[in-house]
Amino acid sequence: MKLKAFLCVTLLAITMALPAHAYDYTISGVSQAAFYPSTNYEQMYGASYVYDGTNVTDYMTPDLPYGITSNTSIGVMDTPLVTLGTSTGSLFSTALTAPTISYTQPTLEPTISADGVLGTLTIPVLDFQAPIYIDTSTSSLSKGVGHFSNTATWTGNVGIAGHNRGSAYTLGDIKDLDLDDVIKYTTDLGTKVYTVTSVTQISSTDWSRLTATSDNRITLISCVENEPNLRWCVQGTEF
Repeated sequence: MKLKAFLCVTLLAITMALPAHAYDYTISGVSQAAFYPSTNYEQMYGASYVYDGTNVTDYMTPDLPYGITSNTSIGVMDTPLVTLGTSTGSLFSTALTAPTISYTQPTLEPTISADGVLGTLTIPVLDFQAPIYIDTSTSSLSKGVGHFSNTATWTGNVGIAGHNRGSAYTLGDIKDLDLDDVIKYTTDLGTKVYTVTSVTQISSTDWSRLTATSDNRITLISCVENEPNLRWCVQGTEF
């Protein structure tokens, strides 16, 4: 016991003798501007943003079967779904191949109303409720939110798009959601309740969040104000 006590005292003395700088450290912060550089739509695209017309940044995903995402996604927040070619000045030097995804098209589908409404999106904490139209056309997004046609309508990953300003119903405030906040998706089949699992910014060309999933989830995508090459993306899983 005396030997153990002696060793403990000796070790404590050595530790206290170390200079303070051996413990001190600092983390250099990176300015917010480094992550969110200022951009100008007119300079980037050579045209003014038209809220009631077609724009470069509108939500026009490729016409792909349910469960397959765009093969041009670079996945800035995730590992890319495909192997990228070697860069040679252009974006890629080799053609990209869409991944092979096995899926079963759900047999249970909501009924679409005569005016193209799939259902209703409700976010209680934001006091938000909007009709969900069956597509993401300019017309649909001017009067509600839109459903990504290559995502699930009931079972699986339901993808929803909305403008962040300039329309009757906007999703810009999804950036303020917190983990475990509730999102409700209602159709004639009933109401699914999801809890928020992630709130992130993604590239405007990153469609990987809309990939078919084995669990039931909802994916909300909206523009980032004054950042035409970015999107807010919120995902929630069924409660």
